[in-house]
Amino acid sequence: QTPQVWLDVSVTENQQGDLVIHWDSRDGIFPNDLMPNMATAYHALLQRLSKSHNVWISDNLHLTPATQLKQQRLANNTKYNLPQTLLQTPVAKHALLSPTKVALVTTNKILTYQQIQQYSELVAQQLTTLNAQPNQLIAVVMEKSWEQIVAILSILHAGAAYLPIDPKLPEQRRIWLIQNADVQVVITTPELDTQLQWPTQVKRITLEQQSSAYPNIQSTPKQTLDDLAYVIFTSGSTGTPKGVMIDHRGAINTILDINRRFSVNQHDRIFGISAFNFDLSVWDIFGAIVAGATLVLPDADKLNDPQHWLSLLYEDSVTIWNSAPPVMEILVEYAETHQLQLPRSLRLILLSGDWIPTTLPQRIQALCQQNPLIISLGGATEASIWSIFYPIDLNLITPELTSIPYGKPLANQTFHVLDEKLRPRPCGVTGQLYIGGIGLAKGYWKDLQKTQNSFITCPTTQDRLYRTGDLGRYLPDGNIEFLGREDNQVKLRGYRIELGEIESTLLQHPDITSAALTLYKQQNEQHLSAYVITNNKSLEPQNLKDYLATKLPHYMVPTYFTFLDSLPLTSNGKLNRKVLPSINTNTQISAKKDFVAPQTETEKAIAEVWSQILGIKKISIYDNFFDIGGQSLSAVRVMVMLKQKFGISLPISALLEHSDIKQLSLYLIEQLNNKQHSSLVRLQQGQDLPPIFFIHAAGGNVFSYENLV
Repeated sequence: QTPQVWLDVSVTENQQGDLVIHWDSRDGIFPNDLMPNMATAYHALLQRLSKSHNVWISDNLHLTPATQLKQQRLANNTKYNLPQTLLQTPVAKHALLSPTKVALVTTNKILTYQQIQQYSELVAQQLTTLNAQPNQLIAVVMEKSWEQIVAILSILHAGAAYLPIDPKLPEQRRIWLIQNADVQVVITTPELDTQLQWPTQVKRITLEQQSSAYPNIQSTPKQTLDDLAYVIFTSGSTGTPKGVMIDHRGAINTILDINRRFSVNQHDRIFGISAFNFDLSVWDIFGAIVAGATLVLPDADKLNDPQHWLSLLYEDSVTIWNSAPPVMEILVEYAETHQLQLPRSLRLILLSGDWIPTTLPQRIQALCQQNPLIISLGGATEASIWSIFYPIDLNLITPELTSIPYGKPLANQTFHVLDEKLRPRPCGVTGQLYIGGIGLAKGYWKDLQKTQNSFITCPTTQDRLYRTGDLGRYLPDGNIEFLGREDNQVKLRGYRIELGEIESTLLQHPDITSAALTLYKQQNEQHLSAYVITNNKSLEPQNLKDYLATKLPHYMVPTYFTFLDSLPLTSNGKLNRKVLPSINTNTQISAKKDFVAPQTETEKAIAEVWSQILGIKKISIYDNFFDIGGQSLSAVRVMVMLKQKFGISLPISALLEHSDIKQLSLYLIEQLNNKQHSSLVRLQQGQDLPPIFFIHAAGGNVFSYENLV
């Protein structure tokens, strides 16, 4: 008969002078053991407070039950004796024992272990003559290709560490990375060597197609396990990227553990979809090499095309998929809408780098001809690819489940949920996530201050820990649940983005006085949205997009821009992102050209599809699909709807190459014409027409033919 609050606590003193505390909690709100454990901890604290003055001034109230502390210690008891080896060492072993075993497959090149070892050693000799040394960074500037793999191995063979750089980065950012990393040598391709601008002091080695005859060279390892293997630059909150330094010991520990847990072996074929400046690619490359497996790479110009992916999965009998969840979601969406299945060969699916939608595992399972193992993985670039894992049990994925558990730590790594004074949090209580163990990075490249801020020493255990900036809590079964970020870092399609870096870059624009970024969700897709204050009323969203595109990677350029007179602030004068106004997608159209309405029936049909999927009413035939909110997943949906309207299946790459309605309309008409001319028919003997001819048809009516003889 009282208001139904979740927890009601009353405190009274009885006639005997006893303190009486009464708890009423609502059933079905809290986990089963939470209230009893909380009440017990509270009662024990009161007992201690009544007996000792020191408890009142203590920094540690010891509220976490002893049974839970024991459970946390058991979860972090991950010591396992894994072999110690440099990342590149297994290549030579497989080249010796299985020289003809295929190591790498692309659509235009196949390399055996012997070939990849000999070619990478040949390039390593060139690097040695250029004085390559341990802990020196040598950049690899290439698109996804077999050359990438050879370049990375050659750098490691020469004793140095590799720095992956995407050639599609804006020139200013690419050159900054090279100069900031003290790069003296770059490995690239002949085409990129002539296309890109380079700092004058940088020497360049170009990889070209070689004959199958390589000299038999095997260099002696020049580095130790504690030397750098690679540096990957991630988004930085202060406006400049930060370089994460990973040594051989940390990286090989994660790779060997994953291979051991999931029986990765020489019969596996791993699909390398992730960009090589994204650390999932480290396992793609070296997980395959360590196991003597085969790495299958998609074409660089079809990295966003699920039709191409699925074709390769079948053609090359791929057994292992490793990607961020949004990439798998694109594949699933494509297969579902085209009523296709994933190949029977697929046995293991690794998902990490972003939230896994709770519906995704069942959707994957429904497309599979056998039951692949689906694994959730997590961690940070600063902790050697992954540090925590959770095998997804479809029987436990219920509609009530809000998120898939983060899991438990991997071998020789630890994961902690701590409060602001680095004390263990009780089960169910939100805390900050920290990672410990072998996988921790050596720090940030040339940034001692950031290193000291992020890598700390636990005062009670003296363990070195990395403060992830993520929030989480322990579940009753000992798994950790991920709850999101406590700062302004976001994950977008697997990429880690500091909103502060985009805001800082916007403020460099002469017409912008204030800026704020948020992540905006629309039709199950997330977009970056910018709010800006400008002193130039004629400034258009496209002006800012073009400006940012010269400084930031494409995935950090906001989709939407909203111009405000002022930014909302909290009572203490800080930006209040929660009350930023909602986005009006209909005001976000590109200003590259004046608005031109669709004219032809084909243009109108395409515009109708775009409008339905993007939620925009008015679209010009010159608006770029990706500038007005389109992404890979929505591109799949566009192609499905166009197939339903026109009866023709177009590849996703068509939308990348013909990204406005005008171009796409012309391309679609061309493809329809080709289809109408492509029905090859052989007539039965005795008919009047030639034996072989093309039928020209439209709307089901044959109106002409051509003799092919």
